[in-house]
Amino acid sequence: MALSPRQIEERRTRQARIVSGTLSVYRSKGIEGVTMDEIAKASGFGKATLYHYFPSKEEVIRTILEDGWKKLWLEVSAVTLSGQSSRQKLFNILKVLSATVQQNPDLYKFLYKVPQIYPIVKSPAWESYQRRIYTRIESILKEGITKGDFMNIAPGILMKAIGGIFHGLLLFGENQSPVHDEDLEKLMNQFIS
Repeated sequence: MALSPRQIEERRTRQARIVSGTLSVYRSKGIEGVTMDEIAKASGFGKATLYHYFPSKEEVIRTILEDGWKKLWLEVSAVTLSGQSSRQKLFNILKVLSATVQQNPDLYKFLYKVPQIYPIVKSPAWESYQRRIYTRIESILKEGITKGDFMNIAPGILMKAIGGIFHGLLLFGENQSPVHDEDLEKLMNQFIS
C-alpha cells in the first residue's frame, strides 16, 4: 500500500524531529549519552514511535551521517561549475562549508567527530559522499596548482590546512557573525595563494 502525500510529509516531519532530538542529545551529553530513551525524550515521541522509524540508535546515527554528508556533497557539487576558475570553485566551496558550520554547528560536529569516536557507524553510503567532497576539493587544488592559481605545495597539505581552518571555525567561531566573502578572500590569499 502506497503512502499518501500527507503520510509521506508526516513521516519526513517525524524523522526530522528525531534527527533534531538526536543532535540535541549529542550536544548536551556526547555520543555516549545518545540512547534510544534519550532520543525519544528529546524528540517528543514514545520509544515505540522511535523504533517504528529507526530500529536502533546506530541507524539514527547512520541516517544523520548519510543525510548530512549527502547534503554537503550536493551543495559542494552545485557550486563548482566547470566554467569557473579553480580559485572561484574553491572560494565557493569554502563559502558553502562556512555557512554550514555557522548555521548548524551541531550537525557539523556530528559529521566530523562521531565517526572518529563511534566507528560502528561506518557506512559505504555516507563515506562515499565524504570521499566525493574530498576528491573534488583535491582535484580543484591540483588544477589550481597546475595553473598557478595556488602555491605549489602538495594538495594533501592544503587539504589539511583547509580542514584545520574549518575545525577552527567550529571550535572558536560559534556565536560570532557570519564569515563574509572578504574574510574568505583574505583566507585564500594567506593560505593558498
